[in-house]
Amino acid sequence: MAYLLSHQVWGRGFATEAARAAVIYGLETAGLRAIIRLVHPGNIVSIRVLEKCGLTFIDRKVYWDLEMCRYRIEHCQQIQ
Repeated sequence: MAYLLSHQVWGRGFATEAARAAVIYGLETAGLRAIIRLVHPGNIVSIRVLEKCGLTFIDRKVYWDLEMCRYRIEHCQQIQ
């Protein structure tokens, strides 16, 4: 999942609401055992969105020549 929001709506919780809905759908409806999300290490706001949804930091890996932080949530974990 990727999302882009206009500056006018930043800080209103839309990203967290959308991310939470995607996590719930993936784990509960689609039956995924885990979800991994990638985020640029400098994107503190997006990292906070993932943490609010219950994802936890795993490690840093390079994808597309960019260092990315990997976050994960498993089916057995509680969605916040």
